[in-house]
Amino acid sequence: DSDALDIPAGRSTSSMRDYSPPEMFIPAASPTNLSATISAYNISSKLLQLNVSWIPSKDGVPASSYNLHVIPLNESDPHCANEPYYVFIEDANRTHWLVSPKPLVMGVHESNSRLIAPDCSYRIRLEANPHDGKTYTELDIKIPDCVERICSCRHASDLPSPKLQVEQIDNQALNITWLLAEHRNISSFILRAGPEVISGTHSAVYNLSWFRSVPVSATDMYHETYLASGA
Repeated sequence: DSDALDIPAGRSTSSMRDYSPPEMFIPAASPTNLSATISAYNISSKLLQLNVSWIPSKDGVPASSYNLHVIPLNESDPHCANEPYYVFIEDANRTHWLVSPKPLVMGVHESNSRLIAPDCSYRIRLEANPHDGKTYTELDIKIPDCVERICSCRHASDLPSPKLQVEQIDNQALNITWLLAEHRNISSFILRAGPEVISGTHSAVYNLSWFRSVPVSATDMYHETYLASGA
């Protein structure tokens, strides 16, 4: 019957240490069949949109989300839209994404809303998450010179300038007359008319509510009537 105190022995922790190797990071498998179609977002405002689609990979680690990039390839070309586009797509079940202009500002598209321009090239890159920074799917595209009456102005300086005359008939109608001295490289004329609007940046923007395509004829004088009702 000793009065000595029991001193607890130190407990070894070596058997509790985890010596298993760390989990290896495995990136998600890249999607396949990346494609894109171009269409008009707003013809009167000359804005285009890009519909990007893909097929999720059936092999490897499934994607938890996507990163979509649209990279301009004509950075020094003033006729092209040079602002890169990026979006994080949280829904892994999505198989397409619409790259459209920026939201309206006071009901008017600002000039920086133009993301896609005719006669310009872009690189589309789609990354599946988890992403290792090296695995992705890419597609280079070239936008046609004209898409649904939205055309590049790259060669506008090569075209002759018609002499335009506008006569107001009443509050609902205008007579539009123009004279062309030569018909070189011209197949048709495009007339647009509508009320003028001032944007948030104090730039003149036209809400073009009336559109008409006039084919070139053998005559030099042309005449059209604009009705406010759109008739």
